[in-house]
Amino acid sequence: NTTRQSLVYARDMRAMFQRLKDANAELKRLNSQLQQLSDLKSSFLSVIGHELRSPFVDLNLALQSFGRYGTDRFTAEQRDLLASIETSSKRAFQRVDKLVKYVHLLSKRGTLHLGDFEVSEMIEEVVSALEPTARRKRQELKVNVLRQTAYHADRELIAEALWHVLHNAVRFTPNGGHIEISARNEPDYLVFEVKDDGPGIPDSKQAGLWEPFEQMADAVLRSEEGLGLGLPLVRYAATAHGGEAFMQSKENVGSVVGFWIPHQPETVSAG
Repeated sequence: NTTRQSLVYARDMRAMFQRLKDANAELKRLNSQLQQLSDLKSSFLSVIGHELRSPFVDLNLALQSFGRYGTDRFTAEQRDLLASIETSSKRAFQRVDKLVKYVHLLSKRGTLHLGDFEVSEMIEEVVSALEPTARRKRQELKVNVLRQTAYHADRELIAEALWHVLHNAVRFTPNGGHIEISARNEPDYLVFEVKDDGPGIPDSKQAGLWEPFEQMADAVLRSEEGLGLGLPLVRYAATAHGGEAFMQSKENVGSVVGFWIPHQPETVSAG
């Protein structure tokens, strides 16, 4: 009986190991398919993005031609229409440009261009780019960052991420609102965050905002401008450095959105 039980046990173990082996092979196959689909998606978005850029070059040349030769013979209605075309063209190009940048980041797959830079100078550049918009909306834009804070990271990627966080705050905070951008040192990491007293974000919407194109599937979010790539870019920048992005928001109170990166960032695959 003992021998028979041993044989049955051995047979069952072999069968179990074979099932595990088969399951592992199936997982590898599915993972390979997912990777192929991801690569195909990136290639598709890249082609679409660059193809969409081309018409804007021609349109911009045409608009420049109008400006060069004047619009004196245009009626007031025609001049208004031209101004509307220019505004719409710039807005559409910005969306396409953001798509191309997002695909470019995906293609890097975590490859960082690490270097030393001054944090305060980088933040000043980001603020300067968005300050005119904040001024038009009569928003108070406060900067709170330690001076002479040198850091080692991918400056371009961090600046891009910070721009998107601040841009969202300026965009959604109402006229006369308050916005504060800050960078602070913690024992193991550097934290960038933007605080505003805007309308806030419902709990049910917050998780989806980190996913690319998520807002295009949402009737409410789709009514806003953009492709929904800003916060996914922020999360990409953080995870590529080995950090994380975060959001704390309450409706009718405001939001705190930002990300942290370790003091010694390494190249980490962001997926």
